Amino acid sequence: MKKELGLVGICLVICIVIAYFLASKGDEIPLIDSQTTDVTIAVEYHGEWYGEIISGDKTSSWSGIDSLNKTIARPQGIKIWIISIIAQKRDDNQLPLTLKIIINGKLVKQGSTASSYGVVHLLWFEK
Repeated sequence: MKKELGLVGICLVICIVIAYFLASKGDEIPLIDSQTTDVTIAVEYHGEWYGEIISGDKTSSWSGIDSLNKTIARPQGIKIWIISIIAQKRDDNQLPLTLKIIINGKLVKQGSTASSYGVVHLLWFEK
């Protein structure tokens, strides 16, 4: 199962690099003075789960039993802020695992799975 998550992580990094180069093509992207300063990531699940968060140039693992919210601060000095999050169920029940990205109290992205050992991935960026 860790190999699967590792492969998914490698694919996510490749996707982020491609998204960065596509978004930064040309000189039309200005420096960001003040936009979103932090993002809340929420996992809703009644069971054990784990995953990874990629924000800017940092990757961190996270895990839990039941629901969890985590706030991610915007890295300093970046033009484009990319967040890639993944969560996977660690059991074979059919309860839904839901992953959310929330900005200023507003839900901006959501995904879920009810599959045994199911995986949810969300990608968000701001330029």
